[in-house]
Amino acid sequence: DNIFYNMPRSAININDGFGGGNVISSNLLFNTCRESGDHGPINTWDRQPFLWDASNKFGYDSPPTSVTTNFIVANYGASQGIDNDDGSSFYHIINNIMCGEGLKADYGGHDSVFSDNLVIVSPYDGQNCINVNHFKPHHQHQFTNNVCAILSCRGKECDDLIGFTYASCSETAKFPVLINNTYYTKNGNASLTCADNTYDIDTLQKKWRYELGSSAHSLPDDEQLISWIFERVHHLRKA
Repeated sequence: DNIFYNMPRSAININDGFGGGNVISSNLLFNTCRESGDHGPINTWDRQPFLWDASNKFGYDSPPTSVTTNFIVANYGASQGIDNDDGSSFYHIINNIMCGEGLKADYGGHDSVFSDNLVIVSPYDGQNCINVNHFKPHHQHQFTNNVCAILSCRGKECDDLIGFTYASCSETAKFPVLINNTYYTKNGNASLTCADNTYDIDTLQKKWRYELGSSAHSLPDDEQLISWIFERVHHLRKA
């Protein structure tokens, strides 16, 4: 239950994932990154693996860090509401409101969950709803049950582009899990770039069975967007 604002860099920074198990919940963050860029109000790195003992069983899988029921505005130099950079892994980002770009996870990041979030994308660098790298098979990220509205982009070519994955669409064991998402774009279409190729949501569903249950619609008016935010805020306060 904290308020973070008017900050030169990120409000919350996790330098590595040692131990995991952090909880970031029920916070309001805005006006961060006022003297910097290429990160978010919540910024994470995870360059170093740690071997740890969980119930007498050694392993490298840390307990997930939970980021939930936050209201995050990525303005000034901020990009995503939560910038999971440089191999950040095991993040459960659930039931947040984000004004900024959506899930980013790169440079070997894996096993994160991005679910039940409301993302309202304003122009930054065109990563839009999702931008993820690939990792070892069966350690892909999950992007499910989100609402993502792309208000505008840096160019016409990305107005309907929901995001990028560096895995090819045919690499199903490395490809992110995409299910039951709702996208709102300028033209009512949704497409995703897989490696060097871009496909619309119908092709993703029919050819590879990605984005099952997902749909694309034209942008609602400002009043509708604001009502969604108010509804979510009311829900977060009750959570």
